[in-house]
Amino acid sequence: MQKQDFPFALQEVTEMLSRHHRQLLDAQFNWYRALLQGRQPVNRDTVPPVISENVERTIEASNHLLQAHVCAQNDLLQLSEKWLSHWQRSLRYLTQETNPSGAEVLKPAFVFSETAVESLSKASRQINQFSCVRFGNAMLKASSCAQTMLQPKTPSHLRNH
Repeated sequence: MQKQDFPFALQEVTEMLSRHHRQLLDAQFNWYRALLQGRQPVNRDTVPPVISENVERTIEASNHLLQAHVCAQNDLLQLSEKWLSHWQRSLRYLTQETNPSGAEVLKPAFVFSETAVESLSKASRQINQFSCVRFGNAMLKASSCAQTMLQPKTPSHLRNH
């Protein structure tokens, strides 16, 4: 592990957080704007299409907000995995260079540590993917339900039989 690694890691994290902060603010702004546009008074003759557009716009803005959060989470996860792996390799190398007999004793601990980190990383990625898919499907279902509810109802005596 080298002295310059830690400041470089902090700089990388700071830049990533700054970039994602801007993306999240933009997504939140667009979400609030979509919500406020949906609150504007509408002409009663055009209610279903306008409400439908407002619902779609709000759901789309919500989806973009979710994507911004997921993107930030994924990037931070990848960065943490990258640096943890780097520091594990550096520690293993440093141990082997300074005390080869001690490195042999610690070898099972290094293998266990690397395996544990790999398993936890895989599990957290799977959980993240699962939750994103479920939430994305919920957004699509909400949009579909809203569209169905907003369709003008045709009285039963006017329907084709």
